[in-house]
Amino acid sequence: MLAPAPLTPLSSLQLPVHRQALYIGDGDDALFGWFHTAEGVPVRDCVAVICPPLGHEYVHSHRSVRYLADTLARAGVPALRFDYHGTGDSPGTDLDPGRVARWLADVRRAIDEARARSGRARVCLVGIRLGATLAALASAERAVDQLVLWGPAVSGRRYVREMQAIAQASELAGRGGDSGWVEPAGFVLSAETQEQLKAASLLKVSPQVRDAVLLVSRDDVPDEEGLQAHLASLGREVDTLDGAGFAGMMAEPHHTVVPQDTLDGIAGWLVARSSLGEPMAVTLPAREELRFDFPAQGGHPVRLVETPARFGEHGTLFGIHTRPDGAATKRPTVVLFSSGATHRIGPSRLYTTLARNLAAHGYPTLRCDIEGIGDSVAREPGGLEAHPYPPTAVRDAGAVLRHVGERHGPGELVLAGLCSGAYTAFQAALDQPGRPIAEVLLINPLIFSYDGGELPDVQSFRIAESSKGAMRKMESWKKLLRGQIRVRYLLGMGLRHVGNVAASHGRTLAERVTMRAATLLSRQLDQLFQQRRHIAMFLASGEAGWNILHAGARRTAGKGVRSGHLKLLRIDDADHTFSSEPSRAQLVGRILEHLNARFRG
Repeated sequence: MLAPAPLTPLSSLQLPVHRQALYIGDGDDALFGWFHTAEGVPVRDCVAVICPPLGHEYVHSHRSVRYLADTLARAGVPALRFDYHGTGDSPGTDLDPGRVARWLADVRRAIDEARARSGRARVCLVGIRLGATLAALASAERAVDQLVLWGPAVSGRRYVREMQAIAQASELAGRGGDSGWVEPAGFVLSAETQEQLKAASLLKVSPQVRDAVLLVSRDDVPDEEGLQAHLASLGREVDTLDGAGFAGMMAEPHHTVVPQDTLDGIAGWLVARSSLGEPMAVTLPAREELRFDFPAQGGHPVRLVETPARFGEHGTLFGIHTRPDGAATKRPTVVLFSSGATHRIGPSRLYTTLARNLAAHGYPTLRCDIEGIGDSVAREPGGLEAHPYPPTAVRDAGAVLRHVGERHGPGELVLAGLCSGAYTAFQAALDQPGRPIAEVLLINPLIFSYDGGELPDVQSFRIAESSKGAMRKMESWKKLLRGQIRVRYLLGMGLRHVGNVAASHGRTLAERVTMRAATLLSRQLDQLFQQRRHIAMFLASGEAGWNILHAGARRTAGKGVRSGHLKLLRIDDADHTFSSEPSRAQLVGRILEHLNARFRG
């Protein structure tokens, strides 16, 4: 049976949505989550719990999951979304034991939280991909009223094979050696977790659903067979919905497209399956501070405190503070700016890990979303979203630094970011001359200045740098002989690169003759050096950031190196987003080593 379409597209109802950041539980077992409600809409008699995907699919779908919670709230269905233990902003790591059992327990705890917070007894579980699998497995142990499964991994064994294939496709993917873990797209699956997932099959469980199940298809691959027939054989009423837009939802974060029609369809189905309820009268306070033990890299567990925060002129910007528990530290506060269109946890959860390690070493840290990314919702309906270099980035960075000053006082600051986050950190240091910014950490930067038009030409630099390493590999020469390399394209890029380098030398000569900075980047670097602001660049293998900097400010960069204001640190066997666990560990260690040498207090 097909799900009924909503009479009015719920996306057209631009009702204000209240999003409350909270923690479910306390201590090392807590979960981070958001509770969504809308004003001015008749409230239904149920509450929704959204079970997100895991791994890279969690990161890619984060924006659409937020939209799903908003859409449900605007339909009158309060919605809770959460991060499983060891994922996102929750405590824990990929390699903690008993992952699958723990994730199922997390779903049950989220159900209890949603009921308590909404005052509703009726619950709908909405799961996506592996989150749908977990929702179905959890409902076999605890009955729910409705169950929505979008592209579920019906066979855990098939899901593990898919993740192993993704891991094997990466040249730099981490390998667990004798421990057997694999790392698909930057997220580790331990050998134990793989075996636990292989044992899961939705064709062998009996979800306890009082009303009905909605199966939402994928539009990128055929659905796994047998689930609808299996549920019908159990006597469950099953509806279906064409899940148009699944592939766009799971694209790289800066390319994601929110599948609003499908979100409307899910919400419309749930509205049709529920009744009007009493207005919400529950005023359950949210736990907005969390203390937990963190296993610091290379050391013992350290007690940390994390606190969500809203800031900015309209309170629309969001971030999470991490600090060591106990007495205030004299070390600088570190601010991590959004990388690409990935929300504040960073690629492969790098920012969460880095922030917690920094805090464990005495550096209070704020990881934040700039407007249009993550949970810093665009201020205007239809505003720019998921853009790595939004025009509001520098303005938002100023609001972030004002907030940090109000919270931590006038102490020193370290600004940091990966890729576009490095751009934001660099430009914020220029835009805030009155702030006590002592250090700027640029991780794999590509762009230093951007006027909002076409992005600067960096591709020729990247190809030239990566080609240096490729030429030393026999496999690259074999590909050339097999005709698998686009020789004409590479030659074109090579000529562009030669032209860029020649122009750089010309500008350097002009600077020496006139004794004045010839480019905007030269003037900007000189400004930072005059303000005694140090810059440390952390570059992975084959990254072109140093060459790009030299091309735009060769003479000034050289002066910075000689004066100690500019430093380059290389991270071996790493890619642009540090998608292997060993490379992330190496980066964290190098950053800590650098900062500890700079700030010994």
